[in-house]
Amino acid sequence: MSSSQFELSLRLAEMIDDDDEKKFECLYDIQFKFALHLFTKHRFEESLRIFARLDTGPIEVIGLFPALLPKSHTKQYDYRVPVLAGAELEKGYLALIEYLMEKRNLQKKSTGNDSDVDLASYQRDLSEIIDTTLLKCYVEVKESLVGPLLKHPDNNCHLQESERTLIKAEKWSDLVLLYSSKREHAKALKLLIEKAHQKSGSLSGHTRTVEYLQNLGPDYLDLIFEYSKWILKAHQFDGLKIFTVRNEDPRSEVGPLPVEKVVKFLKEVNKEIAIKYLVGKLDFLTRVVTWFCSQEHVIHEWRYKTPDLHNELILLYLFEIQENRFVEDYREQLMSFLENSESYKAATLIRRFPPDFRHERALLSEN
Repeated sequence: MSSSQFELSLRLAEMIDDDDEKKFECLYDIQFKFALHLFTKHRFEESLRIFARLDTGPIEVIGLFPALLPKSHTKQYDYRVPVLAGAELEKGYLALIEYLMEKRNLQKKSTGNDSDVDLASYQRDLSEIIDTTLLKCYVEVKESLVGPLLKHPDNNCHLQESERTLIKAEKWSDLVLLYSSKREHAKALKLLIEKAHQKSGSLSGHTRTVEYLQNLGPDYLDLIFEYSKWILKAHQFDGLKIFTVRNEDPRSEVGPLPVEKVVKFLKEVNKEIAIKYLVGKLDFLTRVVTWFCSQEHVIHEWRYKTPDLHNELILLYLFEIQENRFVEDYREQLMSFLENSESYKAATLIRRFPPDFRHERALLSEN
């Protein structure tokens, strides 16, 4: 049928003297078929506008693009429309994006009443299909919108379906965003390590792993420790940033890490790193002994007054001095710390200092 024949059918249907329900069904059927007709003629925007006006369900409309539907739905919506490809498929996806965004916005406004369990479940499933289909369309025709969709706190992309789409398209940075949005942090970190050792690519190097770990809070302390070890060993200064350059705002979802546990972990990796964590020193491998800041990183800048933490720093200094590394530099810092700190337990420390540490023992005796 031509467009004019559909228009004529609509006029005739409107003239039918029948009850409202039958007349509505007749008009709906004609308009639905007209929308399908327009779609087969590649007039996608007009077609989808009619579907939107008819309030046709998103899953039915997505069925016009069989490759976008989950496998569980493909047999339900077989419209026998021509298979699209190339420029025409791109035009179709762009029209579908506009339609789905309208539906998405309407759905966000209508949700909120969870009293009807079945309705709430349907709405969640529908939202998942809409967002996952948007993701698939963006990957094909609007790559720049993939990231913003996944970063949005209320994205409902289906994990496995979206994962397959992004892996097939080799969108590794976006796959990390997907894992992060679904709190699949172990998967994200495994991917980051896998790609970090490649010579090129958006995830090459250790920087993205550092940034990811900086945004994990204390609930993920085991993951932070597990995936920071290789960075601490290969890139000591940047690895230290995982623990020192963080969002310490108590209102933040990230939150501060427990310092005592961090110190214990860093000591196991390398005692020198533990000192750097506590005093904020730059990497000694630069062969330039400078301060990262004018005061000790944890003790003063973060205002920690825990005696055990102060004792820990003093003992770390002592260990490094006895190992004959940077003796003068560490000894000056140790003396300064003993003179200025009021929080360490001198009685438990003095017996750890050999007799040849006369000045240090004298300061401990005074306290």
